Amino acid sequence: FEVKNQIPLPLADITWDSFVFPHSDGNRKFVMVLAAKCRDTELINEMFCANGMRLSTLQSESVALYNYQSLAAQKAGSTCCNAFLDIGSSSSTMTVVNPRRIWFRSFGIGTSNFSKSIARQLCLTTDGANEVLLDLRKAEAKISKALMSLSRPYSELVTEVARSLKGFENDSREPVPERLYLMGGGANLHGLKTFLTHDLPSLSV
Repeated sequence: FEVKNQIPLPLADITWDSFVFPHSDGNRKFVMVLAAKCRDTELINEMFCANGMRLSTLQSESVALYNYQSLAAQKAGSTCCNAFLDIGSSSSTMTVVNPRRIWFRSFGIGTSNFSKSIARQLCLTTDGANEVLLDLRKAEAKISKALMSLSRPYSELVTEVARSLKGFENDSREPVPERLYLMGGGANLHGLKTFLTHDLPSLSV
């Protein structure tokens, strides 16, 4: 009943399961429902089959992060709340995890935003801009322009991260994370940690 009412897709078009959090609040259990389009899971399975591999289980990235943090917290003897920023090519996902909750939000800023900004500023092709993004020394005499071109997408990224943290705080009524871990292909962007640390001083990046 809840799945039908909470997910805006016909049940016949999705595959779904539930995740029960091991931590409870008195007699209450916290449960998360996870769903994906059947066609999306079929495409993933076909890719593995085409390479001679049998796929037995698909796990949500957010649950994988929860399991990782639970294991790390258990070893450290803590129950902290951490955030994970996964920067992809065309979008990024902010995931916040604590013992009783998994919260995530995606937004349309990725490494392509940085490449396009460099391409415009330095009059480069997309391939040329990607090379500069990987190694700013390739901008040579134009390195100052390359650095300036990154300021806008960095500001937009920081704004979305701050918005995500505020969204988590409003939705959960719980303290914001103590640490932010960087993931994905854009995790090594030049200056990323500096921008985040400067504009979000409450977080350890």
